[in-house]
Amino acid sequence: MTIFEDFPAHAPVLEGTLMRLEPLDRRHGADLAVAAEEDRAAYGFTKVPRGWEMAGFIDAHLQAAANAERVPFAQVRCCDGQVIGITTFSTPRYWRGRPRELQAIEIGGTWLAASAQRAGINREAKLLLMEYAFEVLRVARVELMTDARNERSRRAIAGIGATFEGVLRNWSASYVPGEEGRLRDSAVFSVTDTEWPPAKAALRAKLTYTALRLGGHMRRGEVWWVEFDERRPVVLLSEEELSGFQAMQIVAPADTDISGLGIEVTVGVPEGLPFAGVLRFGFPWPGFTPCTWLTTLSRDDLIERAGALSSAKLSEIDDALRATQQGTEWTAAAAARLSEIKDSLRRRTQADGGGTY
Repeated sequence: MTIFEDFPAHAPVLEGTLMRLEPLDRRHGADLAVAAEEDRAAYGFTKVPRGWEMAGFIDAHLQAAANAERVPFAQVRCCDGQVIGITTFSTPRYWRGRPRELQAIEIGGTWLAASAQRAGINREAKLLLMEYAFEVLRVARVELMTDARNERSRRAIAGIGATFEGVLRNWSASYVPGEEGRLRDSAVFSVTDTEWPPAKAALRAKLTYTALRLGGHMRRGEVWWVEFDERRPVVLLSEEELSGFQAMQIVAPADTDISGLGIEVTVGVPEGLPFAGVLRFGFPWPGFTPCTWLTTLSRDDLIERAGALSSAKLSEIDDALRATQQGTEWTAAAAARLSEIKDSLRRRTQADGGGTY
């Protein structure tokens, strides 16, 4: 018998440090109804029932499980025993000629209560599910999909070590309000059996840092590594707020003079980095929007703490922020300077063989 047969008899309870996964049952309904109504602001791309719809939602999951199409789990927070969300195994694929042996499986249908987000719970759930899929079910591949427009979900999936494979156009139903009956493009990610050991080690390391973060206060001026399209360093420019942290990406210094158009604040080895970089602050010229690499991050985006800025360096950043927040008059000299910089970048691109700018 496989995990998809005779639910819930063959569905495991998966125990973690922050949470555990239990085979979904109607007894989870009351807690899930409360969880779904905490704060629905983050559910723009996700199918999350209203509290009064929860009984029917659970029945639909259980019917899919009875049809051997899905294995649904309730996510239970360990610290208080509260049921705070759902996740599933689905889309089983079997080896040809071996109908009882799973070749691949999908993890999806995931949602969490607002109070359980940005706390490492989703990351630990993915660790538990993939550990079971690769090490017990012996699958060769785990798939994860999300609405191609859902950048936050895409970052989270990439952050667990999954590889982006592409976008399937008009692949599945859209859950965006106002798009009922329409199809969405789905971004596809996967982890394979050969990729799992290093991905597992990285996930465990990130969960260790999550535990450290949960036990302490994240401070303005700390330097952290984050996972965007690749591993990159940022400086936290604010204390944690409901929306997350304001942060700025550390980039390579400009190889041309940008005076009059912006300010670069250098950071490097003293701040815990293995290289010299800058925080770049652009002046707001009328009709010209500078790229400053400012962004908003959650705790789950932070991978590893690299160091912290000194008080003097923070003062330098404050001065740069104040200077770039003041209105600036666009002058012929500034326009000429911008043109010089563009020409310099164009020549460098052509010299590198790019041919375009």
